[in-house]
Amino acid sequence: MNPNLISIIHPFVPDLMLRAAEPSEDSRPREATNTAFDLVSNEGELVGHIKAWWDEDDFAGFVRFDREGNVVEWKCFKLNS
Repeated sequence: MNPNLISIIHPFVPDLMLRAAEPSEDSRPREATNTAFDLVSNEGELVGHIKAWWDEDDFAGFVRFDREGNVVEWKCFKLNS
């Protein structure tokens, strides 16, 4: 897991745990700058998913989905300006 991506995401979901998502059979290999996480409650219940990225030009972001795959939140930002 890329610690930079975790540090970007965690402030937006402080009450949930991030767990590395298992890659699906049809997914292509992921680069270190792209990561998927499952969002898990303190009780261990899966409550959603996050796909995050970190670009070479210091742009980063994530898309947060609920359990059904609906977009809940989308954030993009420039880092280290």
